[in-house]
Amino acid sequence: MRLKSVRTIRTLKNKRVLLRTDFNVPLEGGTIALEGDERILRTLPTIRYLLRRGALVIVATHLGRPGGRVVPRYRLKPLAAYLGRQLKAPVQALSKVVGPEVAAAVRRAAAGTVLMLENLRFNPGEEENSATFSRTLAELCDVYVNDAFGNAHRAHASMVGVPRYRKSYAGLLLAEEVRVLSGLLARPRRPMVAVIGGVKLSTKLAVIQTFLKLANDLLLGGNLANTVLKARGLAVGRSPVEEGLLPSLRRLKLTAAKLHLPVDVITASGTTAGLPTRTLAVANVQPDEYILDVGPDTVRLFDAVLRDARTIVWNGPMGKFELPAFAAGTIGLVHAIAHTRARVVVGGGETVAAVRRYLPKPVSAYPNVYLSTGGGAMLKFLEHGTLPALRPLLQAK
Repeated sequence: MRLKSVRTIRTLKNKRVLLRTDFNVPLEGGTIALEGDERILRTLPTIRYLLRRGALVIVATHLGRPGGRVVPRYRLKPLAAYLGRQLKAPVQALSKVVGPEVAAAVRRAAAGTVLMLENLRFNPGEEENSATFSRTLAELCDVYVNDAFGNAHRAHASMVGVPRYRKSYAGLLLAEEVRVLSGLLARPRRPMVAVIGGVKLSTKLAVIQTFLKLANDLLLGGNLANTVLKARGLAVGRSPVEEGLLPSLRRLKLTAAKLHLPVDVITASGTTAGLPTRTLAVANVQPDEYILDVGPDTVRLFDAVLRDARTIVWNGPMGKFELPAFAAGTIGLVHAIAHTRARVVVGGGETVAAVRRYLPKPVSAYPNVYLSTGGGAMLKFLEHGTLPALRPLLQAK
């Protein structure tokens, strides 16, 4: 897939650029949570590229799910302040998304500076993909640049509507993400191993089926593996299971030799910290227990598969790793990728956070490891080979 890159714009001097970013980052007490700034940092090269070429940069992003109304805790002023500190230049946070005040602020702003619109999702037209809202956003700019890969699977106004009215290009991050993921689909180095974890199987079943065809091996962990285990007739205690999927899983017969499930697990009588834990074979889970992590034998099994891989794709933690008692499975996989020479692509906010936290050295010390800024977007791209927000950016053949 070839996208029109921001680098192909002939001139940016004095151009008003609407830059769609994905700064949907975790906030704690009005400040960005520890290890939560990945998406902002990865967009800095695009912003700096635009500024160096004399553009006025109008940053547009969403935060949280305010449901089309103004919710004070989702205001973007903290993000504007953080972005300004990273750029070492002021970023003006506007108090509205669109309207006369916003249009006036854009007219007054000088080239080579940065504005940030208020949270796009404060306006119901964003998620409705309203033509009126799309046109109003487009009127603020001369050029549209999309650098929001993490939101590219959403057909929202700022993603697919604005390109109907302005020349549109891919930012540096978006183009990089598409290049890396396209390589996984077209020419992966083999053996290729996919690792899928997390909570809901229903959100990942389609991509699991894709990897059963594309990958040489597929490792399943996390809560979603419990539904597959139950479909195979194994007891999973009180662990949440998507009962509605069980008949289809049995019909699918997910028994391919390339599919690897946990062989042992770590359990507790509840899902809070401080409870006694047990490590046991999956066949021995008791009715009053929750499966909260994969066990050490599973980590060794998964490590042996990963050791021979030349391409690894990972989305979703192996357990409830935010509690130390149930982090060993996820940590074990992080250490496995730290010692591989395979090309590693990691996606999903929790998984990326775990990799950044548990790698023995900073991520920059591992040139073979690529952290995607998309979780759902990454899976949807691997499933379909494209995304709604990418189509307006395609290079003409």
